[in-house]
Amino acid sequence: MTALIQRLRKEEKGLTLIELLAVIVIIGIIAAIAVPLITGMLDKTKENARVATANQLFEAAKLRSIAKFNGEMKEVHTLDELISEGYIQGGLTDPKEGKPFDNTLTKVDLGGVKSNTTIVTLYVDGKTVGEFTIDQLTKSTVTATAP
Repeated sequence: MTALIQRLRKEEKGLTLIELLAVIVIIGIIAAIAVPLITGMLDKTKENARVATANQLFEAAKLRSIAKFNGEMKEVHTLDELISEGYIQGGLTDPKEGKPFDNTLTKVDLGGVKSNTTIVTLYVDGKTVGEFTIDQLTKSTVTATAP
């Protein structure tokens, strides 16, 4: 019986402390590389969602302007007006901040649309969180400027 136990102990295999530490170090290195990459992708996705929201507001303001001014694009349109007149649904939240937009401050300015003029301005908690020009809103892949 003791011979059997001694034979089983000799055949017993396991990891040494050094091997375990090496595995932990490798996992740490992989995590150190992966986490910033994933975080960067999430930030870019949130920024693209913010641009898409600004583009929706721009399109809704164009529809309101066309209906209100017989085809002319003019005037400043607030998010509150676009919601109350049914051009866009309420409850829009900023994807980056996770908070609702200020309905009275968030606006689309269609007066004198030029390529480098700010058209859509997004506000959260009374602060500007994004300003977008017509060029940014009409490109398929857009990066927005936030102050």
